[in-house]
Amino acid sequence: MAETHYAARLVDPGYAIEKGRNNVITCPVYDGATLTAPASGTCTVRTSDGTISSGAVTVASSVAEYTITSASMANLDYSDDVSVEWALVMPDGVTHTFRSEGAICRVAGQQRVTVADLYRLEPYLNPSSGGAVWSQSGVDQCIEAHLEVETELWLAGRRPYLVVSQAALRRIELLTALRMCCEALSTTGRQTFIDKAQRYAEQVQRTKQQATLHYDTSGDGRIDDPDHRSSMRSGSFRLGSVRGNSLVYPWR
Repeated sequence: MAETHYAARLVDPGYAIEKGRNNVITCPVYDGATLTAPASGTCTVRTSDGTISSGAVTVASSVAEYTITSASMANLDYSDDVSVEWALVMPDGVTHTFRSEGAICRVAGQQRVTVADLYRLEPYLNPSSGGAVWSQSGVDQCIEAHLEVETELWLAGRRPYLVVSQAALRRIELLTALRMCCEALSTTGRQTFIDKAQRYAEQVQRTKQQATLHYDTSGDGRIDDPDHRSSMRSGSFRLGSVRGNSLVYPWR
């Protein structure tokens, strides 16, 4: 049998693994558009100090799962240098390896916006309302907005799981989700939604420039001192103890 080119659907920017509890992580794998179950496999979780957890995966609803136990992290510090490696035996008989980064954190980032927030600001997005303009619920846009914000922060070195104050991120997620909804509706050619999509995009950028994020880099649940607070205005920022040797740049 010829080797198949599979794709792991790792949509989160990284695995945010909460210390102090068991964490179930997953690795959905696709053959084209088809979710494909592995026959077996292993998962290995490492930090720069070595392997912290490794073992056989289980398969539930065609998706590989692995549990990182709280005991395996008991003596570890909070860290953002985690790597996760999946070695999965797929139906083509070949062991395919998929990798992602991760972090051991106190609290993982949470989705901050729901469809109820969208409906309150734009009631016509509610498919059950009298003036509904589409049949979708907006759930996918809320999820994608969350992933977009998390990914931007992760790539900039500003790990979203370190953020204590959530108000700024919630506002950005909300405006991003509304922008996505209006972009979807703009394909109908109606100028109203084209204009709204543009307006929400501009509001997102303004909010990013004005927002200030308060971090907890030590993992004690408290906001750090002012030297560890980050404005998203132009400039550079040194993320203290987490990436002390790296300059990270704000949203532009």
